[in-house]
Order: sequence, then C-alpha cells, then structure tokens
Amino acid sequence: MRDRHNGCLIIPDIHHKIDLVDRIRDNHPGVPAIFLGDYFDDFFDGPSQMEVTCRWLKRAIQSRDDTFLLGNHCFAYLSYELGVRWGYCSGWTVAKQQVFHRYFPAGALLQSCGWIIECQGWLISHAGITRALYRSFSKRNTSDDILQWIKDAELALMVGISHPAFLAGNDRGGPARVGGILWCDWGTFQPIKGLRQIMGHTPGKSVRYKRGDVCLDTHLHHYGLLENGGLTILEGK
Repeated sequence: MRDRHNGCLIIPDIHHKIDLVDRIRDNHPGVPAIFLGDYFDDFFDGPSQMEVTCRWLKRAIQSRDDTFLLGNHCFAYLSYELGVRWGYCSGWTVAKQQVFHRYFPAGALLQSCGWIIECQGWLISHAGITRALYRSFSKRNTSDDILQWIKDAELALMVGISHPAFLAGNDRGGPARVGGILWCDWGTFQPIKGLRQIMGHTPGKSVRYKRGDVCLDTHLHHYGLLENGGLTILEGK
C-alpha cells in the first residue's frame, strides 16, 4: 500500500457519483484515498445505477491501494447477505440487493472493506463516534478501546447479534439512544476529548466543524486532503 502518511485523499459519501470521484482522483494521480462509505443508494435510483456502482467498486477495490470504509447504506446490503434483518436503511430494495449479490455475495464486501481507520493522528469513519457512546465502553480513554469495540461488534454481526456500533439512534428513527459508527448524526455528535475525527454521513451545504472534528459530507462538493496530519478542504465540483 502506498504511504498514506505522505498524503491521502478523504472522499465522503458517494451515492453513485462515481464519475465525479474519478475526476477527483484524476486531479491527484498517485495519491491514495480513504473512502467514507455509502457508495450505494440515492433518490429515485434503481438497479441500473446499482449495477454501475457495484462494478466500479469491485474494480476499484481490486486495482487501487485505497481504503474503503462502510456506511449505513453499505451495511443494509451487507447485513442482508449475512442473514441479518435489523440492518435496514432507506433506499434499500430487493431489486438492488439482487444486483449487489452478484458482485458481493455473502461477506465479500466485508473482506475488502473496514469500519474505521487511524491515519495521521485522525480517527476516520463513516459517521464518527459520539462522546456518550464512547463513555459506555471505553476503559482506558484511548483509540485502542474504539478499535477493539469495533472488532467485538463485527464478531457479534457475524452471528446475527445487534451491537450498538451498528445501530441507528432515536434521532434517525432507530432503537438506540445515540447512533453508532454508521449512524451518528452530526447534529447530535459530541467530540471526544483528545481524539480528532473525520466523518461523513450527515449531508450539508458546507463542511462543518466541532472543536477539532470535521464532517465532510456535502454531496461531494468537497473532499479532504491529509498531509502531515493537516486537513485541507478542496472543492469537488
């Protein structure tokens, strides 16, 4: 893998906008990227858009030295493949699931993607981890606690057990008090002292900040460039 410490793109929620992603990549030849998930689903989309995006994603995973994280819209299709029925997300349909299955049957997508990554002093995930949830499991107040918590959540997922990491909060119509790493809404997100996070998930007109944390989801109007621990915001279109 190319050295992400020398420079790395942070590309938020795609939702089928793969042509725009390719243009962004063309502007930064040779620079690896971390994708924040949610490759699928958009308003009024269907199986044909799903087909194009699945084909692009499979090719991208195989041919690039990039990191692909999972979001709630990814989780809906992945969890269905694993026999889990509590992973539903708006936008999911049986027809799109059938397309997804042809490209990523069973746990294939999970084998190629992750939930969270540490890079240049940042914790990077789809929706971030809010302080209230962090306090419910952290013992040492370190990022290692989060990484172990995610490993435990994945083990639970593989046997069909729900875990707070993957549940939606009440603010997004879910059963949990606060949303997990796939569902935490920026409006209710609270920073964790001593940790810097980059996330997407909650769309807005502009990049948003809380203390040192950043929400990049602007429908790909913006993306990030990490260099030596510093985050530069660039315009996507």
